[in-house]
Amino acid sequence: MKTTTQVSTRLALHRRIENIADLAEEQAAASAYVIYAILDPSRPDPLGKFRALPIYIGVTGQIGRRVKQHFRRAAKNQFGRNRICAQLRKMLVANVVAEFEVVDHLDNKIDAMIEETVHAQRLLRAGYTLCNQWYFQREILTEEEVEQVLARIRHAAAMEKIGWT
Repeated sequence: MKTTTQVSTRLALHRRIENIADLAEEQAAASAYVIYAILDPSRPDPLGKFRALPIYIGVTGQIGRRVKQHFRRAAKNQFGRNRICAQLRKMLVANVVAEFEVVDHLDNKIDAMIEETVHAQRLLRAGYTLCNQWYFQREILTEEEVEQVLARIRHAAAMEKIGWT
């Protein structure tokens, strides 16, 4: 049986997540796609570029929904391999709620996918450690490797456009 404290804490957490999602929606300003950073508010950004330490870079066309999805997955994914879920879960257990910050606005999916990788590489080169799943968003690549990844993204978009899935 849940105690009153557990229920009120759970409600407070739910409201906090709703507020974070609403704030992210405001930052998105009705953009088709956004690049966002997930921040760990328990750790300062040593480089001072963000209001807290960035731990993940993502892209979405529905930021409010994506914020809630990250938290839902973290709450359910106790033993999964998803690095950001594990980090968010660890933070939630420590009573820390991640923050989200929109860092770029884009008009189309292909540009958004490319910019997600470009932003991740910028942060990695600046010395940040990211919890992204894709190797090209969690490891520093050479310029040639980055161009190869971007060419693959463009190729996949071209194939999708002509009906290949």
